[in-house]
Amino acid sequence: MNKIKEIKKIIGYAVAPYGFSVDFSDRNEGVHFIRERGDLKQIINIQIVHSKFLALKFNTNAYQQRTIDGSEFFPEKKSEFLYPGIPIPAEWWQWNNDAEFIDILNTFKNIILEHGLKALEEISVPSTEIRPTIQADWELYQNHKELNRNYRITLGIENESSTRKVVEKIHEVILKTRNQDFKEVEPMLIGLAAVYGEELIARRGGEWQWREDFDKICWIDKMHEGVGGTYPLNDIIGYWREGMNDIEFFLNKFRAARGENII
Repeated sequence: MNKIKEIKKIIGYAVAPYGFSVDFSDRNEGVHFIRERGDLKQIINIQIVHSKFLALKFNTNAYQQRTIDGSEFFPEKKSEFLYPGIPIPAEWWQWNNDAEFIDILNTFKNIILEHGLKALEEISVPSTEIRPTIQADWELYQNHKELNRNYRITLGIENESSTRKVVEKIHEVILKTRNQDFKEVEPMLIGLAAVYGEELIARRGGEWQWREDFDKICWIDKMHEGVGGTYPLNDIIGYWREGMNDIEFFLNKFRAARGENII
């Protein structure tokens, strides 16, 4: 049996009237169905796990919204045990033959139509309006070099060689502006993100990228020495929004190993 074909037939036929179409499919991974409304993307994901389990996920690109597992709407589905002491997660649905595979897909179809479409609407609203916007991310991506240069001059750190002192200045400015209205300080936060991002690249490598695929965000990728990519504007805005007061949040981004001293 062609499992991807069956997923597209059973699930695809059920969600097509609601505007979903196949966004991605892979015989080893499953099928993603997507619906777009402007910048909003809603995803129904049927995953094939280890070639013998299925999983149903709902998610969107709305800021800081969680992924919902289909098993949440099926309380009868409990964790099982593959081997003694090793549980199969409740979100994994195991099949042993083609008939069971089809039966799970039909259960998924019912979950989607009865619960999933409504759940997608609930996670399609950003968790907060104090967040990076596509416009702010695009401004950072387009102008990060100029913003970095101008804000280093403004902050008095244009010739500063100490990463720690650069981070301390970013921290200091955020603390001083935390009681202001977000819209008033947003341009400044974009500028701080440029300084922070350029300092990261100078110390840990990487490059600025525009991620068009799902999030439409300004991202730093290809960093070396054990450091993964990072989302500069989200780091800066999140620090401002959450009332954080520990520069280790930033300094840890510069560390390739636990305990590395940042000067």
